[in-house]
Amino acid sequence: ANILGQCLRCIDPFVLSGSGVCYRLVANCSRYNDLGSCIGCINGFYLTSFGSCMVLPDNCLSASSTGVCRQCAPGFRL
Repeated sequence: ANILGQCLRCIDPFVLSGSGVCYRLVANCSRYNDLGSCIGCINGFYLTSFGSCMVLPDNCLSASSTGVCRQCAPGFRL
């Protein structure tokens, strides 16, 4: 750790954030905050309230954190 108490390296499977925090990668996560929490998922996935990324329902472009479809794919509707 540096003089501010921030990590300089992490052990596997953890990754070092820009703010010196070690965090575990979340499958299908595309963005993390400074504390290492997932805040965005790759296309085809939605972010749950637990910070994990789950597959979107069929024919759905975006979903709430509970998996309820918010926006349908073209040609489909809620």
